[in-house]
Amino acid sequence: MRKHVNIFVLFVALITCFSVVSCDDFLKTMPESSYSAAGSYQSQADFDYAIAGVYAAQQNLYQSNSCWFRLMISRSDDTRNGATYTYGVDQFSDSDNVENLTSGWQNLWTMINRCNLILDKIDAVDFKDNNRKSYVKGEAYALRAWAYYTLAWQFGGMPLIDHELTVAETKSVARASQDETFAFAEADFKNAIDLLPESWVGTDLGRVTKFAAAGGLARLYMFQSKFSAAKPY
Repeated sequence: MRKHVNIFVLFVALITCFSVVSCDDFLKTMPESSYSAAGSYQSQADFDYAIAGVYAAQQNLYQSNSCWFRLMISRSDDTRNGATYTYGVDQFSDSDNVENLTSGWQNLWTMINRCNLILDKIDAVDFKDNNRKSYVKGEAYALRAWAYYTLAWQFGGMPLIDHELTVAETKSVARASQDETFAFAEADFKNAIDLLPESWVGTDLGRVTKFAAAGGLARLYMFQSKFSAAKPY
């Protein structure tokens, strides 16, 4: 009987010891059933998914259930003044209570955040195709430039954030001027032009190209009436 008791005590002791030693490691294990930023951005495929996420946020601006694009058109004379679907945007009397403007703002900042994550992490990862690595970086620069340019012409100067920040750090970033925001977008467009291909083929058709980035830069210059700077692009 004593032998059985001793075996049981030894068994309990071993289990307890194992639990104490391994519990900390167990709690730190990356969940294998869900995606997280910490567990991603480790392979070429991860970055293909990540840049697709930036395009997805941009696409949200043009979905039928989001009137952001239509609201922007209503600033011009292409829509009838006083129409109910313009929420006062056509007469510049809108506010942050307009849900579709708020969702547009959120999607543009989602684009910037996702681009920052890509640009923060991509240089540390080996790609099977180094050209693809350059292209993804170029896309991130171009889409971040487009987002900042779009925010700047709508709302003026923005907080300029070019890397991943905590929430507390984000709140400490001061608002830049509109000219500074345009200059930030200008630098991003130029980086994109240097990295992007002239064209895409197959299932990649529709992705931003060197010429699309050049067109975005030209548009930015023209908005600022810098026509001589825009002309080469």
